[in-house]
Amino acid sequence: MKFLVCTWPSADAPKHLPSAEAFEAQTAWFRARHAEGVIECAHHAHNRAVFIFNAETREAMEALIAELPLIGVTDRSIEPLTDFWTHSENVAGVLRKAAAKRAEHGG
Repeated sequence: MKFLVCTWPSADAPKHLPSAEAFEAQTAWFRARHAEGVIECAHHAHNRAVFIFNAETREAMEALIAELPLIGVTDRSIEPLTDFWTHSENVAGVLRKAAAKRAEHGG
Protein backbone atom coordinates (compact mmCIF):
# COMPACT_ATOMS: atom_id res chain seq x y z
CA MET A 1 0.00 0.00 0.00
CA LYS A 2 0.98 3.58 -0.49
CA PHE A 3 0.57 6.22 2.19
CA LEU A 4 0.74 10.00 2.10
CA VAL A 5 2.72 10.93 5.20
CA CYS A 6 3.25 14.47 6.41
CA THR A 7 5.41 15.38 9.38
CA TRP A 8 5.81 18.73 11.09
CA PRO A 9 7.12 20.11 14.37
CA SER A 10 4.70 19.47 17.22
CA ALA A 11 3.03 22.44 18.87
CA ASP A 12 5.63 22.59 21.66
CA ALA A 13 8.61 22.19 19.30
CA PRO A 14 9.64 25.88 19.37
CA LYS A 15 10.16 25.56 23.12
CA HIS A 16 12.28 22.43 22.68
CA LEU A 17 14.21 22.70 19.44
CA PRO A 18 16.16 19.56 18.59
CA SER A 19 19.89 19.66 18.13
CA ALA A 20 21.34 19.80 14.63
CA GLU A 21 22.66 16.27 15.22
CA ALA A 22 19.19 14.97 16.12
CA PHE A 23 17.69 16.62 13.04
CA GLU A 24 20.46 15.18 10.86
CA ALA A 25 19.77 11.73 12.35
CA GLN A 26 16.14 12.09 11.34
CA THR A 27 17.13 13.19 7.84
CA ALA A 28 19.48 10.19 7.62
CA TRP A 29 16.59 7.92 8.67
CA PHE A 30 14.47 9.33 5.82
CA ARG A 31 17.38 8.94 3.36
CA ALA A 32 17.85 5.30 4.37
CA ARG A 33 14.11 4.55 3.88
CA HIS A 34 14.29 6.28 0.48
CA ALA A 35 17.33 4.21 -0.53
CA GLU A 36 15.42 1.05 0.50
CA GLY A 37 12.41 2.04 -1.62
CA VAL A 38 10.18 2.41 1.43
CA ILE A 39 9.90 6.12 0.66
CA GLU A 40 8.98 6.72 -2.96
CA CYS A 41 9.38 10.48 -2.90
CA ALA A 42 10.09 13.21 -0.40
CA HIS A 43 9.14 16.87 -0.61
CA HIS A 44 8.83 19.89 1.62
CA ALA A 45 5.77 22.13 1.85
CA HIS A 46 5.18 25.04 4.19
CA ASN A 47 6.27 23.88 7.67
CA ARG A 48 5.99 20.16 6.84
CA ALA A 49 7.75 17.32 5.10
CA VAL A 50 5.62 15.34 2.64
CA PHE A 51 6.34 11.74 1.66
CA ILE A 52 4.87 8.83 -0.23
CA PHE A 53 5.67 5.69 1.76
CA ASN A 54 5.20 2.04 0.83
CA ALA A 55 4.08 -0.32 3.60
CA GLU A 56 2.09 -3.56 3.74
CA THR A 57 -0.55 -2.26 6.18
CA ARG A 58 -1.54 0.81 8.17
CA GLU A 59 -0.17 -0.91 11.27
CA ALA A 60 3.18 -1.47 9.51
CA MET A 61 3.19 2.19 8.48
CA GLU A 62 2.51 3.30 12.05
CA ALA A 63 5.30 1.06 13.34
CA LEU A 64 7.70 2.47 10.76
CA ILE A 65 6.90 6.07 11.65
CA ALA A 66 7.34 5.23 15.34
CA GLU A 67 11.04 4.68 14.52
CA LEU A 68 11.57 8.37 13.62
CA PRO A 69 14.45 9.76 15.67
CA LEU A 70 12.45 12.91 16.50
CA ILE A 71 9.09 11.19 16.98
CA GLY A 72 8.70 12.91 20.37
CA VAL A 73 8.69 16.39 18.84
CA THR A 74 7.02 15.54 15.54
CA ASP A 75 3.34 15.47 14.67
CA ARG A 76 2.20 13.59 11.62
CA SER A 77 -0.66 12.55 9.42
CA ILE A 78 -0.85 9.21 7.63
CA GLU A 79 -3.36 8.74 4.84
CA PRO A 80 -3.72 5.56 2.79
CA LEU A 81 -3.72 6.13 -0.96
CA THR A 82 -5.41 4.19 -3.72
CA ASP A 83 -4.72 4.18 -7.42
CA PHE A 84 -6.36 7.24 -8.99
CA TRP A 85 -7.34 5.45 -12.20
CA THR A 86 -9.00 2.57 -10.38
CA HIS A 87 -10.79 5.02 -8.10
CA SER A 88 -12.00 7.03 -11.12
CA GLU A 89 -13.37 3.89 -12.77
CA ASN A 90 -15.20 2.98 -9.56
CA VAL A 91 -16.73 6.47 -9.28
CA ALA A 92 -17.84 6.37 -12.92
CA GLY A 93 -19.50 3.00 -12.24
CA VAL A 94 -21.36 4.39 -9.24
CA LEU A 95 -22.49 7.40 -11.28
CA ARG A 96 -23.72 5.14 -14.11
CA LYS A 97 -25.71 3.03 -11.62
CA ALA A 98 -27.24 6.16 -10.06
CA ALA A 99 -28.20 7.49 -13.50
CA ALA A 100 -29.76 4.13 -14.45
CA LYS A 101 -31.74 4.10 -11.20
CA ARG A 102 -32.99 7.65 -11.83
CA ALA A 103 -33.99 6.73 -15.39
CA GLU A 104 -35.73 3.62 -14.09
CA HIS A 105 -37.82 5.75 -11.74
CA GLY A 106 -38.58 8.40 -14.34
CA GLY A 107 -36.15 10.94 -12.95
